[in-house]
Amino acid sequence: MLNILSLQELKRTGFAKLKKMFDNEPDIVIQTRGRDACVLVELEHYNYLRTCELEIALINAKKEIADGGYNVGVNQHIDHLETL
Repeated sequence: MLNILSLQELKRTGFAKLKKMFDNEPDIVIQTRGRDACVLVELEHYNYLRTCELEIALINAKKEIADGGYNVGVNQHIDHLETL
């Protein structure tokens, strides 16, 4: 279940409340005026997600290179951009 915390409650309770909420779930939704505004994650979990994102980008880049979908020079790249 997702942790939800209003911005007002965060202002009142500070970091102690966040630390306690992280004990139950890996992320916390911050709401302002009853609407979801952002998500907080612990640094370790953020680093894991970022590593996954970069690994997927690397896999996609290697696939694109294998399929010949890349440009070797600046002029080729500019020509390609102009066709988009």
